[in-house]
Amino acid sequence: SSQYRDKSLEMSDDLKQDELNWQTIEGNFMFFMICNVSHITTDCKAAPWAHLSDGCCDLILIRECSRTKMAKILLELDEKGSFIKDPVVEYRKVRAFSIEIQAQKQNAFSLLGLDGERLLGCTSIDAHVMQGMLNI
Repeated sequence: SSQYRDKSLEMSDDLKQDELNWQTIEGNFMFFMICNVSHITTDCKAAPWAHLSDGCCDLILIRECSRTKMAKILLELDEKGSFIKDPVVEYRKVRAFSIEIQAQKQNAFSLLGLDGERLLGCTSIDAHVMQGMLNI
């Protein structure tokens, strides 16, 4: 088993583990996305409340649902961002996150990707926002 953790990035002083008020969300999810900007394409507002300078990432979770329901939600990924009103969608602003992929069933398929690239053999991701680390 491989671990993809960069030990060179230490947690910044303003973001200590005990100050994060961690919450655990468990369940079967069909899809998740983490954004730091509102649009993932010119006409797809995937994270309507995201702002590049707010010090947060926007976590979008879609709980297990029928394929028809999932298709409907994905088709609502448009300029309005109305998909977030669906009851199977959870939208949270977070400063840090840890995601673990667990295959519950034998032969279950789970895919973890980062910016469109498949992360083969990777079953977890830990990240935190480092606000103000880059000046443009």
